[in-house]
Amino acid sequence: MGDAGVMSGAALDAMTLSTAQVVTGAKTYQDQKLLLRNPASTFTTTITNPVVTANTSVEFPLKHPYKYFIYLDAADSKFKARNGLTGVTDYTSAGSTDAAVVIQNAINASSNAAGIIQLAANTTFPLVSTTGGGPATLLRLRTGTYLKGGGQGSTILLLNNTYANNPYLGIYGFNVNNVTLEDFTVNGQNFDGDTGSSGVGGNITFTNTDPAFNQNIWVNRVSSLYSAEIGIKAKSTHNFWVTNSYVEGSGLITTGPPNGGYAGIESVQNGENVIFMGNICKNCGGEAIGVYGVGSSSHRVLVEGNIMYMTADSSLVLDNGGRGHILLESDNASRDNAQDTIIANNFILAQYKNIHLKSWSRAKIYGNIITQVGFDTSIYSQDAIEIGGVCADIDVYDNNIRNCAQNGIEVTNALSRVNIRNNSIYNIGTRTANTYHGIWIEAGGTNSTDLVNCTGNIIIDDRGASKMMKDGVRVENLGSGTMTNIYCDDNYVSGETGSKYNVVTSGATITFRRNKGTIALNGGSATVNIPHRLSAAPSTDGLSVVPLSIDARGQFYVTVDATNIILNYPIATPGGTANLSYAWRANVQ
Repeated sequence: MGDAGVMSGAALDAMTLSTAQVVTGAKTYQDQKLLLRNPASTFTTTITNPVVTANTSVEFPLKHPYKYFIYLDAADSKFKARNGLTGVTDYTSAGSTDAAVVIQNAINASSNAAGIIQLAANTTFPLVSTTGGGPATLLRLRTGTYLKGGGQGSTILLLNNTYANNPYLGIYGFNVNNVTLEDFTVNGQNFDGDTGSSGVGGNITFTNTDPAFNQNIWVNRVSSLYSAEIGIKAKSTHNFWVTNSYVEGSGLITTGPPNGGYAGIESVQNGENVIFMGNICKNCGGEAIGVYGVGSSSHRVLVEGNIMYMTADSSLVLDNGGRGHILLESDNASRDNAQDTIIANNFILAQYKNIHLKSWSRAKIYGNIITQVGFDTSIYSQDAIEIGGVCADIDVYDNNIRNCAQNGIEVTNALSRVNIRNNSIYNIGTRTANTYHGIWIEAGGTNSTDLVNCTGNIIIDDRGASKMMKDGVRVENLGSGTMTNIYCDDNYVSGETGSKYNVVTSGATITFRRNKGTIALNGGSATVNIPHRLSAAPSTDGLSVVPLSIDARGQFYVTVDATNIILNYPIATPGGTANLSYAWRANVQ
C-alpha cells in the first residue's frame, strides 16, 4: 500500500486487523473490507484518524444469558419482562406500583425451561397482586425457576403488608424441584411486631402435599426482612440449601411461644440433605434456625458457620425470647428417623436455649462460640446447649460457652452414648447465683440414662461467691429410672459453691477412670477411707496420697478396693472434725 492507500484485493483478504481497534468514523476496517471488496485487482481508500467509540445504544447487559430480564422502564414507568432469546418485551405492567404479574408471567413461561429470570439491580419491585393457586401468594415458583437479582439490598422484592397474614404468602413453591433464588432482598414490611393481623405470612416458603416432596432448592445470598412468620422455610424438602443469606426480624408477633414462635430459617418434616451455612440471623421471634422431624424424619443436616444474635438496644428485644438459636426437634417415637447432624463453628449471641437438640441420634456439636453479654433476666437465655428427649450417639466437644443464664451444658431424660469433652465453660448461671451448673446430667420420670462420658472440660467461675455457679458437674436422677456408666475424667473445675462433682438422689452413679482431688475427713480411727469414684479398684501404679494437715501425717500404708483408697495407720489418728486433709490421685488401668 502506497501513500494513497492503494491495496490489492488479495492483500485486503489477508488483513486480520482487530475491528475494535481500527475504525473510520462509525465503520470498522473489517466493515470497509467487506463493502469495498470487488472484482478489480486494485482499489484505493484512505484511513484517517482512527477512533474507538463507546456503544450507547445497548439497553441490556447481555443478549442471551437470561430467559427474561425484568426492569422498570424509565421512559414510561412500567415494569417490563424482555425475552432474552427474542429480544422482545413479552410482558408489561400497568404502572410502577405492582410488578407481581409481570414477574409471575415470566416465571410461568420459564417453567421446566433452562434460563435465569434476571431482576434488574438498583430496583425495588412492589408485589401487590396475588397470583392464586393453593394459598394466595404474591409470587408462585415453578419447577426449574431460577430467580436472580442484582445483589442483596440492590434488588428488593417489597411484599404487600396489608393482607391478613394467613393464608397469604410471599414467594411460594409447591411440589417443586430444581429452584434457585439468588442475590436479592425480600422485605415483608412487618416492622412493628404486630399480632399477625396484617403482613405476609412467610417471606419465602416451600411446601408440599404428601407423599410428594420438594427437591433441590437453593437459596443463596438472599436477604429476608421483617416476615410476619417464618423468613425462609421448606417443608418435606430433599436437598435444601440456605447459604450466605441474611434474615432479620422474622416472626416478631406476640402470639407464639414464648413471645414469638416463628423461625428465621426452617426445615420441617421429612427434610433430607439440609445445609444451612454462612448465614446471619438477627432478632427472630422464634429460633434463628429450626429443623423439625416431629412425626416424620430429618436426615443429614449441616448447620455450620452461621452467626445468630440479637441486639441489646433493639426495640424488638422484648419480643425476641424464642425457643432457641438452633433448634433440632423430633419426637420420642421417631428418634431414629432424625439423625446424622453436624452443628459446627457457629457464633451465637444471647438468645433463649442457644443450641437445643431434642430426640435426635448421631449428631456432632462442636466448635461453636456461645455467649451472652450482660443479660440477667429470664427473657434472654437459658442453657447454652441442651440435649433432651430420647437422644443417642451425640458428641459435644470443643465449644466455648460464656455468661449463659442457666446451665452450660444440660443433657436430660433418656440418653445413651453421649460424649461431652474438651468444652470451655465460663461464668454460667447468671440468672440466679448458686443454682445452675457447668454440666448437668439428669434423668426424669421413668427414663434411664446410660453411658455418658464427661471428660477434659474446663469449667471456671471467677465472679465471686455471690454470683458463682453451684456444681461443676452434677449428676441427678429426678425419677424412677436408672443412671449408669456416667464417666467423668480429667475435668478442671474452679469457682463452684457446691461441689466439683456432685451426685444427688438415688439411682444415679458417677464413675471415673481417672480422678483426683482434695478431701477433709474426721479423725479418731486407724483406718481412713477416701472415696475414689472410679469404675473399678484403682491401680497402684500412679496412685498418690499426700497428707496436707498435721493430724494426717504419720506412717501409713495404702490398700484399695472398688470404692475407697484405704489408709492404714498403726494407731488411731487424732480425733477431730475434718482434721485429716489429703490430696490424692488415682486411675484405673
